[in-house]
Amino acid sequence: MNSLVESLGYLGLFIVAVLSFTIFPGPSDASVVGMIAYGFSPLWVIVIASLGGIVGRVINYRMGSLGEEYVVRKKGWLKPKQVELSKKLFHRYGTAVLLFTWIPFIDDPLTVVAGFYRYPFVRYMIYTSIAVFIRHIGLYLIYGLFT
Repeated sequence: MNSLVESLGYLGLFIVAVLSFTIFPGPSDASVVGMIAYGFSPLWVIVIASLGGIVGRVINYRMGSLGEEYVVRKKGWLKPKQVELSKKLFHRYGTAVLLFTWIPFIDDPLTVVAGFYRYPFVRYMIYTSIAVFIRHIGLYLIYGLFT
């Protein structure tokens, strides 16, 4: 996928971010840092990667809205343990847990489970969009510390 980013630039970054922010793993974080390191505009990298991430989050919500039976048992997109942990977090912290979807590995199950529960879509989008921007701004800041 990194060759996609190299050959298509910002469009490639958008595509990689969409795919990476669904339940299918991808190198969006490495692509963000790599593009900044190669001199692309940090602002545009953050904005475009975040927009791609937001589209990926919409896809996750939609997958979750298909139902737990379909997502876990029929398709095997998530493991039952991931779903149970996500459900526990939702029951304990409510929708605010979606602010923590900037954290890799727990982000996808949380966003899919939000679809299972059919959380209000506007609230879902607000929380997950904030989290996506936090993740990309954080990557930029961390990159800046080491350069």
